[in-house]
Formats: sequence, C-alpha cells, structure tokens
Amino acid sequence: MRHSKKHSKKKSFIKDGNLKYLIPVIVLLIFAIASWSWLLLGFTSVSNFAEPYINKYLKGLMEGRQVSAQTSQDTNPATTQGGDGSEADDNSPAATDEKNAPTTEKDNKRPTIKLQIYEGPKYSESEDACYYMVKAVVTGDPKPSVMFSKDDSGSTAGPDSARVNLKRGTKTYTLTATATNEHGTVMDSMTLVWGCNMPPSIAQIKLSSDVIYVLQQYDLTVIAGDPDGDALTYKWTVTGGTLNSDNASSVKWTTPQNPGDYEIKVEVSDSKGAKTAKTIAVYVGSEKAPETTAPPQTTAPPTTEPPPPTATDPQYQTVNVSKKTDEGGYVEDGGQTYAGANVYAGDSAGNKPCMGFISFDIGALAGKTMQSVKITLSG
Repeated sequence: MRHSKKHSKKKSFIKDGNLKYLIPVIVLLIFAIASWSWLLLGFTSVSNFAEPYINKYLKGLMEGRQVSAQTSQDTNPATTQGGDGSEADDNSPAATDEKNAPTTEKDNKRPTIKLQIYEGPKYSESEDACYYMVKAVVTGDPKPSVMFSKDDSGSTAGPDSARVNLKRGTKTYTLTATATNEHGTVMDSMTLVWGCNMPPSIAQIKLSSDVIYVLQQYDLTVIAGDPDGDALTYKWTVTGGTLNSDNASSVKWTTPQNPGDYEIKVEVSDSKGAKTAKTIAVYVGSEKAPETTAPPQTTAPPTTEPPPPTATDPQYQTVNVSKKTDEGGYVEDGGQTYAGANVYAGDSAGNKPCMGFISFDIGALAGKTMQSVKITLSG
C-alpha cells in the first residue's frame, strides 16, 4: 500500500503544473553547455578534433551566401543600372571590371590616326610659299582610308601624305585629317605656321667701267636686299685676277694679265643661313687703246658739195667723222656685250656667233637735224 501511495504522489506532481519550472531549466542547461563548448576549443585535443567539422560547415555556409548574392544580382537589373535604366556608377565593381577588361579583337580593328611633319617648313621661290609635308600614321583592320582638309600636291605627295602651302601673308593653317574603316572614323589635326626664312635677292652686279682691260683695277658692287630685313654677308670669287677683299658689298678687282672671258660671282647670305648667288661673264681686253698723237681739230672737217638733188631724193651733206680708237668691242649671240680694243666679227672663243661694234666722233654734227644717213667706210 505504501508503494502504491508513493507512485500516486509522483503523478500528481506533474499534473499539478510543476512542469513549467522544468522547461526553463532545460533551456538554460542547453545554453550553458553550448557556451562552455567554445571554451573547450582552447584545449588542443578538442580543437584538433573539431576543426574539420567547423571548416566544412563555414565553407558551405559562405558558398551558399555567394551563390545567393549572385542569383540576386542576375535577377535584379537595379544592381547594374540606375532606377531609370541608366548605367551603373563607374566606381561600382561591375564598372571597374569593365575598365580592367583586356582589349578585344574589335578594339584592335578600330582606326587610329596621328599626323606627323616629315619635311618643312621650307620656302618655295617658284610658288612664293612656305610649305610643309605631312604624313598620317594610321592603324586599323581593314586599313583605314585617309582624307586631308588640304593637299596642295595634287595627290602626288604619296600615300597618306599631303603638302600644305602657306602663301605670303598667311600666318597659320589648321590641317585636319580623318581615318575611316568599317569600324568607325577618327580625326587628328595640327596647326601649321609660317616659319620660312626667305633668301636674299640680288638685283645687279655693277662694274665701275663698261670697258675692261688686262692688269687694271675696277670696282665691283652688288645691289642686294633681304625680304625679311635680315643682315647680309657677302662672298666674292673671280676666275682670274685678284680681289683686295671678298666679304664686302663693294670690292676692287685687279684684272688678270691674259685677255679673255672671265666670271665674277657673288654669294649673299642672310643671318639665318639662306643664300643667293649671281654670276656674270666679263671680257677682258688685251690692252688699252693707245692715246692718239694727232693734234685736235680746230676747224670742221672739209665738206664736199653733193650732187644737185632730184625731185625724189633728199638733199645730203657729206661729213667726215673719225673713229674713236678707245672704244669698240663685239656682241656675242645671246645678248652679252664685250668691250675691248679689238673688234672682230665671226665666232667667239666659245664658238658663238658675234658682231663687232665701232664708235665714231660725231661732234661735227652737233646742232644739225638728220633725217636719213648714208655711211661709207674707208681706210
């Protein structure tokens, strides 16, 4: 009976609601065990045993989070575009990856262009222009076609090249070129400036006498100028005789001892290195004509009465004029005049046809009016 009574008391304890105290105790016990279990990892034997299970659990957990995040990004356009459909910020990971992406094959086929000057600036005297030669260096597949905004060569400058003339008074010009293929069009430009130095100009070489003889001294003078206003220097050379100086605008020339044709050359340079040269040919006579020993005429030369004029012939008066022995020379074919005491006609030393000329003293005809002249040579 006693045993039976005790059993009845135990049943009544559970039924009386004492279980509500047991549940909190069990929960606290579970938390306590879980908390103290992390402390147990401080023991080497426990941590070595638990490490494989912990790593496996954490790795699986992280992989699951990454897959979930990637799936969310693929299904949500707002992660790559703004709410209005615009592209994402350049600082976003997606934009950074795009910037760092390797160059594609299509990028290598797109055209590129770079303008380069390979000649100039140079001055063209025939065109009175300062010119540049410019080349377009291009890449792309297929090879791009090149077009220039200006080409004064008439397409003769070469492939992908152009010539640009800057006329006098034109300070600058901006040259533009495009390169085009099936993948697009690109452009490059450069500004060209008038950078040419114009050479000096020589107008004339002057001699102090029109008649040149051997072993005599004459003045040589060059008339020259520079379009840019630069200072000028001079350099003289002669093929015969000597110069007292060769670096001035005016020098003295002592002629050679042998008669013949000689050349006089002067080169004029400006302070920037541009040069111009001019050469003339001069004939040097064998000797100076001797002075006449005949006394000067004090009266007019004798005259003779002409035959009576006819109705159709003009009235003529005969006047004797003397030759000037200190003047004469010949004119060579081509217009070059050579003065000298020796007068001849035929071929010159250079096998060029020539004609001689003679001077006469016509002082006796002073004050007279001549309508026509008949010349008779004698002696």
